[in-house]
Amino acid sequence: MRLSALLIAGALLAAANPADAASYYMSPTGSDSAAGTLASPWKSYKRAQSALKPGDTLFARGGTYLKCAGGCGSAWTKSGTATAPITFRNYPGETPVFDGGKVGTTPGQGYFLILDAIAHLHIKGLKVTKWCSQWGDGAIEPEDGSHDILLEGNHFVDNGCDKLDHHIYVAGDPTPWNITIRGNYFGKVSGAAIHCYNTASEVGCAKNLVIENNFFDVDAGQTADSGPGYDGVILRHKLTDVTVRHNTFVNSDIDIGGAVTKVKIHNNVCYASNGHHCLSTWGFNKAELVEHHNLWHATDGTPFSGWSKSTTRNNIYTNPLFEGGSLTTHKLSTSSPAIDKADPASSVPNDYDGQTRPMGSAPDMGADEVR
Repeated sequence: MRLSALLIAGALLAAANPADAASYYMSPTGSDSAAGTLASPWKSYKRAQSALKPGDTLFARGGTYLKCAGGCGSAWTKSGTATAPITFRNYPGETPVFDGGKVGTTPGQGYFLILDAIAHLHIKGLKVTKWCSQWGDGAIEPEDGSHDILLEGNHFVDNGCDKLDHHIYVAGDPTPWNITIRGNYFGKVSGAAIHCYNTASEVGCAKNLVIENNFFDVDAGQTADSGPGYDGVILRHKLTDVTVRHNTFVNSDIDIGGAVTKVKIHNNVCYASNGHHCLSTWGFNKAELVEHHNLWHATDGTPFSGWSKSTTRNNIYTNPLFEGGSLTTHKLSTSSPAIDKADPASSVPNDYDGQTRPMGSAPDMGADEVR
């Protein structure tokens, strides 16, 4: 078994790192005066950036990096290229935890990563927790023309000190574009899991934003002010060309308002209780929203606010029947009404767990494809 695990890890490393690219390593027990190798890792990504070039991968070993191990700062500075992106990811089989140090409502370090005009960067397999900016931002923030950013397979929980703080905040002038947020877990947060917003004077929020295969459970573990104040996705001013598909939302609203254009919402599963809605719309041209093949369920019978069932098509309005009756899992039970009900033309080839779609006559709604 040990040899098999090593072979699998080696294959993953080779796939992530082409022959002409370099691999570097960081560890909570590393040193920024080290060589950055697997045997002698650095301690912070700030140190790593002096060496990273297009095509390189920075692997973070498992363990806790408290406040970025004292050496991360707040800005990522290196971009990749279209053919050679830079990747910042977990070491295979391990979970690096980047802990901002917030205790209760006491602020920690403000940001985990600010991406200011950064291009072709992939961030994968990291756990991001307890970051608190108090300035209406996110633990990770693509902004000011950043483009071709992939956030995949990460775990976000307990970020922010008030409802202005989010897990991911997309903003900036000029507009960020080609931002893909895929296969992430979004747990407890003070504000929203994903917030896209710009002021009226700025060029735009984002262009070509894709949100797919994520599990949203932002109300989980909330104590004070628990309820409909917490959102899964907020889409705001001057956002255009956005796709929200194959996500599973539990008490995590989708909220759309302002000058938003060209929005597609399909193949999602939502369970709403405690005063939550699945979809809230206000102050924009609703003809800009194409919404179909979703399962919308609210325990009080009102999955929408500002939207109407009469405008939808091919939706299901019933309990999604999660595995084991749990609301803390993205998985559907084998008797779920969402099975084989997604629109194949609007689907994606793999699910949250990396399983191939479809496994039945058609893809399943939500983030999970049932075996």
